[in-house]
Amino acid sequence: MVQPKNFWYVASPYSAVGLTGQLARELMEDRFRSVRAFMGWAMRANMIVYSPIVQCHQIATIYNLPTDHEFWLKFDEAMIKGGGGVIVLCIDGWQESFGVRGEVALAHSSGFPVLYAIRDLQETYVLRNDPPR
Repeated sequence: MVQPKNFWYVASPYSAVGLTGQLARELMEDRFRSVRAFMGWAMRANMIVYSPIVQCHQIATIYNLPTDHEFWLKFDEAMIKGGGGVIVLCIDGWQESFGVRGEVALAHSSGFPVLYAIRDLQETYVLRNDPPR
């Protein structure tokens, strides 16, 4: 597996366009838990990983920060450029996510590797060089 210069930035969907209220909060909490599970797996595998969702979900919730991609863009860009590689966590909504698409585009334009993480039936993950269909 190719290694980034510093760490892997984990891209994953978080909010969803059109959802508000309790449904939106439940979706974001579910996605947070999914990313947190991947982070635990990756860290056990001795991978150096960073997830803006895991890092910032509770801060955003407690301090009522915006959940849209525009607010987080400057943070995401800095971390992607500092890390040197992106892993896309392929959970529900990843293909439709404006944020994930932008993070992948930034990685490609910066010449950084992009991997795709797919959860398998054994509750572990497979990392691939190409997106699942």
